[in-house]
Amino acid sequence: MPYTHSFAMLLIRLGNGVDEVKQGTLLNVDATVLLGMVNERLRNQHESLKQLAIFYSVNEDNITDKLSEIGYYYDESKQQFIAENTHESFADTA
Repeated sequence: MPYTHSFAMLLIRLGNGVDEVKQGTLLNVDATVLLGMVNERLRNQHESLKQLAIFYSVNEDNITDKLSEIGYYYDESKQQFIAENTHESFADTA
């Protein structure tokens, strides 16, 4: 796990907008770090999950599979990954 931590720290230090995530390494980070990275890049740099996946030379399914392991799914209408439990309405949980 030291690699993941070091990689996350590198990304935090690069807060100047420089994208130093190397192609093909996107899936090597911890799933919670990946979630933040992917949602931020979908918001600011890429128009779709497909475009993001192409840019980083990864398969879209690999991203969605890894994030589903921590309970997130891709909502295409919002263009971000959202927690699965947000599907429930407030009436269902009351």
